[in-house]
Amino acid sequence: MAGSIRLKLAGNFMLASAIEAMAEASTLAQAHGVAAADFLGL
Repeated sequence: MAGSIRLKLAGNFMLASAIEAMAEASTLAQAHGVAAADFLGL
């Protein structure tokens, strides 16, 4: 049971990190004048 909880926490952390990285990349692109459609097309 404890192992599955650790795995769930690791998965949640990985997902949260990916979301945060995309948010930072989006903010950086917007700050440098990249259109949202161009950014999302990556």
